[in-house]
Amino acid sequence: MKATVLAASIHTVLSLQTPSQGLVSSTRRPRNTRSLRQPTRLLAVTEDLPKILSTPVSTRTEFASCAPEPVGLYIHIPYCQRRCRYCNFAIVPIGPAAAARAQSDEGERPINAQLSGFLELDHMYTQTILKELQWTLSKMPQDQKVSLTSIYFGGGTPSLAPVATIRTILHAILAEDTPFTLKGGAEITMEMDPCTFSKDQLQELKELGVNRISLGVQALDDGILESLGRIHRVQDIYKSLSMMQEVYGDELSYSLDLISGLPGLSLAAWTETLQKVVTLEPKPCHLSLYDLQVESGTVFAKWYGNGDEESGWDRVRGNLPTPAVALPSDAESAFMYQYAAGYLRSRGYEHYEVSSYALWDETQTGPSPWRSRHNQVYWATNSQWYALGLGATSFVANELVARPRTLVDYADWVNRVRTLPDAGVSEIDDTELLLNVVLKRLRTSEGLDLGFVHQRFSPKGDAFVDAIQRGAALALELGLAQLNDNVLRLVDPKGFLYSNTIIASIYAELEETANS
Repeated sequence: MKATVLAASIHTVLSLQTPSQGLVSSTRRPRNTRSLRQPTRLLAVTEDLPKILSTPVSTRTEFASCAPEPVGLYIHIPYCQRRCRYCNFAIVPIGPAAAARAQSDEGERPINAQLSGFLELDHMYTQTILKELQWTLSKMPQDQKVSLTSIYFGGGTPSLAPVATIRTILHAILAEDTPFTLKGGAEITMEMDPCTFSKDQLQELKELGVNRISLGVQALDDGILESLGRIHRVQDIYKSLSMMQEVYGDELSYSLDLISGLPGLSLAAWTETLQKVVTLEPKPCHLSLYDLQVESGTVFAKWYGNGDEESGWDRVRGNLPTPAVALPSDAESAFMYQYAAGYLRSRGYEHYEVSSYALWDETQTGPSPWRSRHNQVYWATNSQWYALGLGATSFVANELVARPRTLVDYADWVNRVRTLPDAGVSEIDDTELLLNVVLKRLRTSEGLDLGFVHQRFSPKGDAFVDAIQRGAALALELGLAQLNDNVLRLVDPKGFLYSNTIIASIYAELEETANS
């Protein structure tokens, strides 16, 4: 499982700290957990808005006939060989049989009980996704095409799915009788882990239109990979890159995921990791860097947390084990973040979002062409994204809907929304929408356009702009934020590092203004 952002990635809630006196580094969190700097595959939503993410289903009979820009589609493929020790995402561990399938030719797959069970599971899940797609299509205006900027297969480890599954889903989405079309230059991205795909599989995916790969590397040290519970090792990374280059050639576009703040990861090892990454052949067009977050219910929560109510571990009661390898300190993690930002900029990468870097040539004008289309859908002010699959989150017509995170609950949810469209309703009002806009835009290098806030959220636009400036006052005073040409930006890297607290301070002012 990747350290999934935007991504994807948009399937967990990143809580913001309540601001106290002064600014608190975003590397610090209550209960000694570690902060994940807003992942690009996940829509980060403050815990002030829990009702949005808990909404089981939209009750609109039809999505609004509007043309936001851009529009994306996320498909969640939950399969993993096993659960990594830091992972609490919506996955389905399937064992090593899928890996054997991925490394075998279509006619040479070892059919055994475990593989047979996986194929049956995959068929059931695919049919459920297709049912959800039909429900989604039934709510869309039939006389208006929806041009997709991005289709993103996230997980989980989508490369463990049979190519036939990906083909079936893509063909159903882009069939002539559906409103969905692909915009020119659209990305079709698939998350993959090293050693979970073959060259033949890559070739088939390329022919299907998959033109971007997000590779879940996480670390370049075998000992650290083992401590994370990852299946692959460093040699698998290089082998996978070689296959990708052989299949895609000059057309290869790929992103690497890396995690900082890992147990046993020293400052020297982190700098060495970055140096190795920027000299890889082929060179990654995009990098996603996340700081480790210790999540409740994970093995790492038992090892590194103060206790986990779900598991019953409690360091105070003395039954929480002491890990053999300590996590880096908050100061060390902060240094890793700041060092990465400076070093990657010096090596030709644009730091365009808190956790995202895109290859960029200084001779170019405008943003890097290697920015993730998927990311940009999430962070745009006027965007929407559809979603399919368990745990996936969609935002369409001002409705943010999170699907159930287990197979049984997801299948039941799909059956209910198809037969009981009036079950469970929630819409985001203007205040909630504004909070989302603030959160998203302040994570980007472009920042938040206060003119947009003034115009979009009239008649309270002026009051909201004043509230944002009050909330950002201390950050502006300390040089962590800048206000130029009516655009508020966080300074890279220190402003991004303190983004949680800065945004929380702005939230407090906005909520007070909204309620006045």
